[in-house]
Amino acid sequence: MGAYKYMQELWRKKQSDVMRFLLRVRCWQYRQLSALHRAPRPTRPDKARRLGYKAKQGYVIYRIRVRRGGRKRPVPKGATYGKPVHHGINQIKFARSLQSVAEVCEQPERRSAVRRTDILLLHSVKDAFLQVSYRMAIRINDKVLLAHFAHCFFSDWWRFLCIIMGNVYLSWQKNDYIYIYIYIYIYIEREREREKNT
Repeated sequence: MGAYKYMQELWRKKQSDVMRFLLRVRCWQYRQLSALHRAPRPTRPDKARRLGYKAKQGYVIYRIRVRRGGRKRPVPKGATYGKPVHHGINQIKFARSLQSVAEVCEQPERRSAVRRTDILLLHSVKDAFLQVSYRMAIRINDKVLLAHFAHCFFSDWWRFLCIIMGNVYLSWQKNDYIYIYIYIYIYIEREREREKNT
């Protein structure tokens, strides 16, 4: 077996003495860093390579800290201004996962990049640490698995955008220009790459 196979089997036994000690040390280390920071290399290279990561120029890894637990309703001084059935402040169950929350928190930092995949690293008592990989230039390369449309965030547009205005057609009409812009941008980038090669 290769080294990656050993690492893969080790991560399957998270309650072993080695992994418990390793995760406890890493949890302390990540807590000292900022909530959003760039990682020099993936923490789990075997998992990252299975998802398409390569140690070459352009692949960027960010590590993000997200608060765990239930969601608290963001209202000033607990005033919801509604019927008593909607007066709940605490114990609100968030509809989105911690993974999607981490992706949204990362977007202002890397506006020009497109998310490709994330890896859940560990849970602490109050935080969850996720590792998100980004790539800007390789999305014009069709040979890269991560550049495929099915692996990017925009392939899930129907899950989040088709209920914004209460009507599928109106929502599509409102958000259609985004996809046209992205298509044109990728097309222009591909044309530039062809001109450089010729």
